[in-house]
Amino acid sequence: MKKNDYQPLVPVNLVGLDKVAESLLNSKEKEEPETSLPQVSAAINRASYLIVPQYSLLIAKYEPDEFKGFKWENKDNPKEGVHYKLRQKGLEMPTPLQFMTHFNNVVKAYKGNRILLDGNGRQLPRNEVEDLYKHFTTDHINGGAWTWLKARFAYDSTNVSPGSFNGINLETVVAVNTDGTLKTTAVPLQPCLWEDCFVTFDINAQGLSQTKSNKQQYSLEENIYFCRPRQNRVAMFGADAHKDFLGCGGDPVSSYAELGVFPCTVGATSQNGGSK
Repeated sequence: MKKNDYQPLVPVNLVGLDKVAESLLNSKEKEEPETSLPQVSAAINRASYLIVPQYSLLIAKYEPDEFKGFKWENKDNPKEGVHYKLRQKGLEMPTPLQFMTHFNNVVKAYKGNRILLDGNGRQLPRNEVEDLYKHFTTDHINGGAWTWLKARFAYDSTNVSPGSFNGINLETVVAVNTDGTLKTTAVPLQPCLWEDCFVTFDINAQGLSQTKSNKQQYSLEENIYFCRPRQNRVAMFGADAHKDFLGCGGDPVSSYAELGVFPCTVGATSQNGGSK
């Protein structure tokens, strides 16, 4: 045998290798989040939070009771607004983009297409994934998910950003002052659906719905209900026995006992889409 003549231990049959290679390339593997743990300064129980790897973010598994029943903005008593309550604990409200990305992660995990990790890097077992999914899509656990989201849809004829969809700005809370008042910034609203209807899980760069569902009735695992942005209203997400929805017409000065927030960690990329 010559020096560079190597013989395979097992005879190679070249017939069908093209099909094998193609099937390997096209096979769908389970999505796995990054294994690095986000660094946080808030004093939290990391086991009660989940990693949103797209934004190196930790978000609570469920809405803590201590943040329920507060207004999105309390102009009469700013320190009784939910943003101030969150900042007292070193936490903040998720944006629609952050929350809906997390929602889609949970849906994919329920369907077996990705894994979820808690704040310690522990993979959630199947029963916990099922509980989370049912909480987001039905009235499972505490009547279902009911949460404020960090976005207001503001119209100001003297201060509309160029290119704002339908003349609306998307306003984000970037700081909470010591007196409880809110410091905000605005970006142009990007094109989204402009009707109230059932939608797919597709979202735009600001976390808002952009694709109308072929089924205009609630279909678990296939759609949610979308309420289009309303002037000077805020975003919220809810789920009950009948449907789950992404609403952009919440009244920021209203409060409900069951309405809370999924707190997330301060210092993570605060994304609402668009640019300042």
